[in-house]
Amino acid sequence: MTAVLGSQLDTIEGLEVHAGEGPAAPLVFRHGTMGWATHEQTLRVADRQWTMRISYGRMLERIGRPFGIFLFGFAIMLLAMQLHRVQQRRVGAFQALADEQALRAADRELMIGEMAHRMKNAFARIGALARITVRESTSLQDFETRFDGRLRALSDAKQMLVTGAVGSVELGQIVRRELELAGVPDAQLAGVVGPEVRLGEEGAQALSLAVHEFVTNSIKYGALAGQGRLAVGWRRDGDEIELDWTESGLAETPQIESESFGTQFIRTMIERQLKGSWRRTALDNRLTIVIRWPDNGSAN
Repeated sequence: MTAVLGSQLDTIEGLEVHAGEGPAAPLVFRHGTMGWATHEQTLRVADRQWTMRISYGRMLERIGRPFGIFLFGFAIMLLAMQLHRVQQRRVGAFQALADEQALRAADRELMIGEMAHRMKNAFARIGALARITVRESTSLQDFETRFDGRLRALSDAKQMLVTGAVGSVELGQIVRRELELAGVPDAQLAGVVGPEVRLGEEGAQALSLAVHEFVTNSIKYGALAGQGRLAVGWRRDGDEIELDWTESGLAETPQIESESFGTQFIRTMIERQLKGSWRRTALDNRLTIVIRWPDNGSAN
């Protein structure tokens, strides 16, 4: 009120503003001292009752009441404008909060939908893996061993994605992880080299399963069984990535004329999830597997 009336208050002996009317109305503003001769005016502004009591100085004795009414109305008008601005700010804040909550709800729905989609794909992949493993297994124990290894390969790929900071997995991390679990010594792991290649969820799981199958077969029939040499590497070739898995010096040349159910499954995953291809050749006690897929920065 002081900021509103400014120097005009100096011409008034006393001023009191009450929120309401009657003796119990709370005092909201006071200036100076109230004399015996006071004027009281009650007005309704901004849907509230206001009472102003004015004690005039000598200079205003002639025009006291009209000036008091004007002064009171002007002050209340400014107060009402300030209240309106405060109310507008509150409405704006509530609207911004409502918009933010709506955006969060939309994000939550999108996240739930994406999670449901990923879970559906994961269960479908595990189901297919189980059916293929059943066809290949000769006993329950054989099934347990095969399925546990394949499921772990999928789980490892998922874990690498969850703990990674960029939502992708480095190809070398997948290859070295499988070889480490197979007991390949550190000296041989040091020879597993290639440029940094990032893989998204689908690509990481496809290659995890593929490398797991290569390692499993090598332990049973190939270089990791004790005879032969294993060389693994990858490189960029134009706009593609090429992964080479070579086992040489084997006891005998592998028979690759027919594909097992597991091999067919891996081929399908490479073709569908990596949008890539693979080639196997066996000659002179040597097995070579080449996988190629588009180099798009982070394979899906």
